[in-house]
Formats: sequence, C-alpha cells, structure tokens
Amino acid sequence: MNIGKISHEQVDRPERDLINKKLKNYQAKFCLLGFHCDSKSIKLDDNHLIKKESKKETHSFYVRTGKNENHIADFFSRYDCFLFYKYVSNDHPVYYPVEVENKSISFEMFLWIFFDCEVSLKYCNRYIINNDNQEQSIGFITTPRRELLERSDLTIERTEVNRIKKYWKLFTGVETSSKNVLDLVHRRIYNSYERINGEDKLIDLMIGFEAIFLESGMELKYKLSLRVSKFLASKYDPLFVFDLIQKSYDLRSKVVHGTTLKAKDYTLRSEKIGINDYVQSLRYMLGDCIKFYYTKYGDLSFGELNRKIDRAIVSSSKI
Repeated sequence: MNIGKISHEQVDRPERDLINKKLKNYQAKFCLLGFHCDSKSIKLDDNHLIKKESKKETHSFYVRTGKNENHIADFFSRYDCFLFYKYVSNDHPVYYPVEVENKSISFEMFLWIFFDCEVSLKYCNRYIINNDNQEQSIGFITTPRRELLERSDLTIERTEVNRIKKYWKLFTGVETSSKNVLDLVHRRIYNSYERINGEDKLIDLMIGFEAIFLESGMELKYKLSLRVSKFLASKYDPLFVFDLIQKSYDLRSKVVHGTTLKAKDYTLRSEKIGINDYVQSLRYMLGDCIKFYYTKYGDLSFGELNRKIDRAIVSSSKI
C-alpha cells in the first residue's frame, strides 16, 4: 500500500541535498480537517502548537492536495487550523517518516478519546529547520486514510482552551511502560476504523482490551471479562459488559484459529446481532477504558491498575 511516497519530481534538488545531509531538526505541519478554534493559537507544549492560518496560506496548502479548485475553495473556507509538530530525527527519508505517521495517528486518537470527535490529519507538509531556525519544505504528503468525518466536527471555544491543554498533559504524561501499551491500543482502535472486514476489526479491538487488562499465564477469557466489566461499571451494565467481552473473546479465538463464522455465532443473550454491532460496542468501551485511565489512573502502571481492580472485585467495593 502506498502511504505517501513522494516522487523525485515532487522534491527539488536542493531539498534532496538537504535530506541527504541528515539534519536533525524537523517540523511537520498537519491540516486539522474537522477542527475549528476560536483562538488564533493554542500551545500544547514546546513541540506542539495549534495555529490558525490566513486564507492565503491555507489556500496554498490545499492547492498541493491536487484537488480541483472548487474543492480547495470549499476546504480553505472551512478548515484553517493546523498542528505544528517539532521533532528530532537522525534521518529523514523521502518516504513518509514513522515519526510523522505515528504523530498523526496519536493526535487523531487524542481528540477522539477526550472530545468524542473524529478529526483527520490527512495532509502534511514537512520542513527542515536549520541552525538559523529557518524552515525549508522537504515534501508534501497525502495519506490514503479514511477522512474521519463519521461524527460532527470539533470546535474549541476560547473557554475550552485550558481543557484541551489539561487533557493533552494527561495524554502525554504517562510513564514509558504504560505509554507503550497505550500506543498499541491507539493503533488497534485506529486500525478498527480502517479495516474493511468486520472480523479483523473485532480482533484489533480485543487485542486492545487484552493489552490493558491481561498478563500471560492466567485464565484469559474469564479474567478479561471480569476486569473490564468492573472497570466500566460506573458507565455500563457490568453483566452486559461481562457477557459481551466473553462472547467477543470466543469470536476472536475462532477467527484466529481459522473458523469461518456464521450468523448464529454472533448470538448474544439469545439475540442475533451482527459483527458491526460487536465492533461498535467494543470500540466505544475500549475508548472509555483508556479515557478513564488517562483521567483517573494515569499515575499507575497497568499491572498496578489490574491489581487494584482485582482487590475491588474481591472486596465488592469501588475501584
């Protein structure tokens, strides 16, 4: 799959020379499709800045998408907010860099988790920052991902600026060991949107649940169902969550072992439902799990969190 390859015709010779020098400081400029803001800029931290651009700058950005003029005019009149992301890398290939791809997924998931919206970082321009702190473009990329417009757009009013900063601090402030797990969960939720096959989506989401709530060497299905139902008890019916996770785990096991699923396999509580119903429920529940973690338990490792859940189960108390 082509994930944003840039031909040599798209990159001028001086830019290729700069790439070959392997400069270390870079900036990626993402258009935030679906994002609106009343403030001119929001500084999330030293490396992440949301900024509104002028119509002229926005139009010049969209011209590079290769869309027709009517499409461009429509876009730049609606979306004028950009994410500026500074990062350091020892090498920066012409192909879509891993750092940039991971950031686009991470920021989309941040907005999805905390604001229940879907914003796309589909278009990106990359820059080298030289020793004089000047920028030079090294290539424009369009990623062939979904448009992420299944829900309403997000508008951050001036009164909500502190809220997005607070959530960003929670999102980026977890320990490394927990961050690795969360990055995996983010990717699996993200993949569940991209995939076409419903069974593949279900597997992605169940892997996300397992990454948070399971360690090796335990009775997996029962422990997973018990912990998830307890963790989400403040928002969902625990018995329904328990049954859904158990049934979804059975479906996942059948798929990974090569079984072709039939309509009767999806029966839950004597009710026949479709694979998409499982996927939608699991996706929202998994999103709530990681939101609860960020907002309430971010100072704990997942091992510590699961021990806390187990003690609450045994003592019949709240977590």
